[in-house]
Amino acid sequence: MFESTPVVKVVLELNIRLPHCAACYIELEVVSHVGLTLNRCSFKFTAMSTRHELMWRAVRTAGSNSRILVVSFRTFTSADLDGSFWDGYRQPDIRVGLTTHRVS
Repeated sequence: MFESTPVVKVVLELNIRLPHCAACYIELEVVSHVGLTLNRCSFKFTAMSTRHELMWRAVRTAGSNSRILVVSFRTFTSADLDGSFWDGYRQPDIRVGLTTHRVS
């Protein structure tokens, strides 16, 4: 991904089953995205909503040829999931590599 790259779509998809209850959810909140602009900073996974698209773009930085950025998340769960496996679950950080020059 280059700083001149247009917006990049990142798909986050829940590949486990949540209990079939209307109040059950896992919410991810982006808490760190230094160097990236995002289209949204939080989203909820439910039994009916298991896929979300996150759009991001690198922020132009003078004099920075390449770097690795980390997108960090905070996880919240519904009260109905307290005491379950998902209570206190931590979504792993996503490492993103950016470069401003092409390697030949």
